[in-house]
Amino acid sequence: MIKFLSMKNIIVPTDFSAASKQAAMYAVSLAKQCGAAVHLINVVTPPVVIDDSILPTVMQLQADILRDNRKLMDEEISKFSKENLLVTGFVEEGGTMEIISTYFIEKKSDLVVMGMKGKGNSHSVFGSTTTSILQKFSFPTLVIPEHATFQYINQITLAADFNASIDMERYDLLLGIADAFDSTINILNVDQSPNSMKQEEVIGKMKTNLAFLKHTHHFHTIQESDVVEGISQFIARHPTDLLVMIAQKHSFFERLFGKVHTKAMTYQTEIPLLVLQNK
Repeated sequence: MIKFLSMKNIIVPTDFSAASKQAAMYAVSLAKQCGAAVHLINVVTPPVVIDDSILPTVMQLQADILRDNRKLMDEEISKFSKENLLVTGFVEEGGTMEIISTYFIEKKSDLVVMGMKGKGNSHSVFGSTTTSILQKFSFPTLVIPEHATFQYINQITLAADFNASIDMERYDLLLGIADAFDSTINILNVDQSPNSMKQEEVIGKMKTNLAFLKHTHHFHTIQESDVVEGISQFIARHPTDLLVMIAQKHSFFERLFGKVHTKAMTYQTEIPLLVLQNK
């Protein structure tokens, strides 16, 4: 079998919450299987001081936060010290998006792994930081639900709309993961219309088939007017260890950034979601 992209470096932003710790544990398990290093990053936002008279107090509080977070980071790294892989940790002051992007580039990273907190009172599927990263940056991101635990990735579901403009190289990371786990890839198309496929969709399906030719893969179609509901129905019948979507302008993926109206999106809280950017 042809070997595709092998992961070397994984970035894990953390705020030391339960969700981000779960993401770190998942990233370490994934890294062990793929032979990658894991880099934990904690970003502390600089304080905004309006009244100069309280500047010394604010700066001392900021210094205390940085000190405490470095201690927490040391504890996180120590937790993984017995694992047979490289785990590093960094605490930086600055803007979250900018620092994550800088580290991703400097470490020549292949993937960002982020925790997904419970929805609480929010109607958004993802937390604000995760959503910002998915919308603003072009690097692959793996979102780990707060209560998800690492499972050997036997079955992968790729939600595809057969967009002919998708660069097939965007699948390299996915194919690399499939290599590492010898996974089966189920390519799901949710057909919102009973009409025949358009010419560009036929071309897109042919290109997708060629991209996955060297891997065990199967095509599936579900007739459903609501794409998100269609994905949920498929996953309910086909156990899935990893859900994969392509983020692109005007795609159904953008629905996940807004309000969710479906009643049964099981993968929101149970199944890791890999987002591959098509930008």
